[in-house]
Amino acid sequence: MTKLIELTIRVRDVERSRRFYELLGLPCGPVDQDEPGGERHVHAMWGKWSSASDDFLMLNIYPASEAASAPASLGFASDDLDALHQRLSAEGIDVLHPPATRPWGRMATYRDPDGNVVTVSQRPR
Repeated sequence: MTKLIELTIRVRDVERSRRFYELLGLPCGPVDQDEPGGERHVHAMWGKWSSASDDFLMLNIYPASEAASAPASLGFASDDLDALHQRLSAEGIDVLHPPATRPWGRMATYRDPDGNVVTVSQRPR
C-alpha cells in the first residue's frame, strides 16, 4: 500500500502561511533554513520517520518561485469541524464552502492566504 508521507506547497509569505496552518491545528515548527542562504521554510510533522513507523506525514511550506507557482490542494480530517470552522471564520479566512453534511460525513472548503484550496472533513459521529 502507498500513502502520502510528504507534501510541499509554495507560498508568498512563509510566516503568514505558518499562522494559517497553526490556526487549522497543524503542529508547525519554527521557520527554518537548512543552510546559510537557503530558502526559509516551515515543516509540520506527524509521527516519526523510522523503518519501524508507519505513521509519518510531513507538510513542507516553502516560498513561491517562478518555477513552482501553481496552488496546491490539501485535505485534512478534523474531529470537530464546527469548532474549526468557527475559529477560521473568526480570523477572516476565505470560506469557499461552509460545513455541509455528505453521505460519508461532513466537509468544508477554505482558501489559504496563497490561493491553495484546503478541504476539511469529519467522519460521522
